[in-house]
Amino acid sequence: MDAISQTTQATISFESQILTTELPEETPIVETEINYIQKSATPTPNAQRTPSPTVTPTNPEAVIQIVYPGSLSKVISPIKIEAYAQPGAENKVFIELIGENGQLIASEIRKYQNLSRLWAPVNLEFPFQLDQAAEYARLQIRTEDQFHRTIALSPIHLILQSNGINRIYPNTILLDRCVIHSPKTNEVIAGSLLIVDGEFLPFNDQPILIELTTETGNIINSKYIELQSASSDSFISFKIDLPFQVSNRTPVRMTISQKDERIPGFLYVYSQLLVIEP
Repeated sequence: MDAISQTTQATISFESQILTTELPEETPIVETEINYIQKSATPTPNAQRTPSPTVTPTNPEAVIQIVYPGSLSKVISPIKIEAYAQPGAENKVFIELIGENGQLIASEIRKYQNLSRLWAPVNLEFPFQLDQAAEYARLQIRTEDQFHRTIALSPIHLILQSNGINRIYPNTILLDRCVIHSPKTNEVIAGSLLIVDGEFLPFNDQPILIELTTETGNIINSKYIELQSASSDSFISFKIDLPFQVSNRTPVRMTISQKDERIPGFLYVYSQLLVIEP
């Protein structure tokens, strides 16, 4: 067994022991909906490893944690996934594989029953099909609320291979990349101004986007925040004012997201519920 394999197995064993205390004592029943989509060939760009972050002391556990495969693992079909998630509405978790042009290669929806605790295991073999030898792709796990707003999205970039052998790296980031000091979850904000104070560990140099979205999908306000270069692996503090105008008490979801700079779509989403009022 090579050193990478030993490191991977040790990491998986350690993280699984940590999260076992949060899993239900009874094995939940899982219903699945699977889709595999043929797509046209595109060139594979050169990939680089993602550095491990310096974790801020106040950083909480992410609500979606992909234990393996880790960033830039080389995989053949099916991808063996081990992850944990706090399910969204109807106890659903969405697993999606996005290709270089933003096309959906494969997807699966897991719906859990008999889930007595917060965490659900997302352990599966995830098949895919390629029309070329290899492709750079994004594996993402996400959840939605009852109004189809994204609660959380967590990604892993992979090198998909039509054949060959798996080269699996451990995922070194299981804590959340976003820490919000204020406002607190479910806090009531009055006075037409929301001040957001937090820290963010960027994936890339793309700005982060903050949005306030109502239960009907109306965006009350949104702003981009330019952060310094992501060449350092430390959290970056930010503080921003978000004016709003509502005529009555309004529940909203505040989302903080960052786009993928190589594959279309969002790379990461964090959110929390708030109430705003005049």
